[in-house]
Amino acid sequence: MKYFATSTMQVFSSMTIMPPDPMMEPTSRRLS
Repeated sequence: MKYFATSTMQVFSSMTIMPPDPMMEPTSRRLS
């Protein structure tokens, strides 16, 4: 559960800094 929470936080951080298009796709695939 800890790893999932950390990954989610990283995703949100990346989305805030960069557009979610290129970074969200591979990240979401890894989370799923």
